[in-house]
Amino acid sequence: MKNLFAFLFFNTSHHNYHFPKDFEIYQPVMEENFIFSSTKYERTSYREQILNRYKNSVRFLDHNVSRFLKTLRNNLGSNTIVVFTGDHGEEFWEHGLLGHGKSNYVNQRVKVPLMICDLGRKLPQINFSSHVDIFPTIFDLLDLPPSSQFNGFSML
Repeated sequence: MKNLFAFLFFNTSHHNYHFPKDFEIYQPVMEENFIFSSTKYERTSYREQILNRYKNSVRFLDHNVSRFLKTLRNNLGSNTIVVFTGDHGEEFWEHGLLGHGKSNYVNQRVKVPLMICDLGRKLPQINFSSHVDIFPTIFDLLDLPPSSQFNGFSML
């Protein structure tokens, strides 16, 4: 197979937290078309319903990523590098706010998973990194010289 680069953005865990009805196991759940920015929903009395909607959407996301990985493993083999990350987290009033749109730089909003999987070898576990480290690490995995265009560093 020729070289392939694919970028997939799964939107299910972004507001309004989408999922099919058969993935609704956490209940009670907020109605599908609630207005996230409405001050009505800023009250913590809606926390359980909104959080359950989010957890159901993450469950649906996990299902889709699993299906994708199975297809990938069956069709691409061990010379595949897969990167998983998120663009932001969500706060559910842990520090007084809902969502991610306000400048409140707390772990719930800024600490996201970052996993780089090289299906052909075991990689070290790194406890702290940044998105700017992704491409330098991929270049390192591919034995390519580092680029001066990168701000980050290889995690290897």
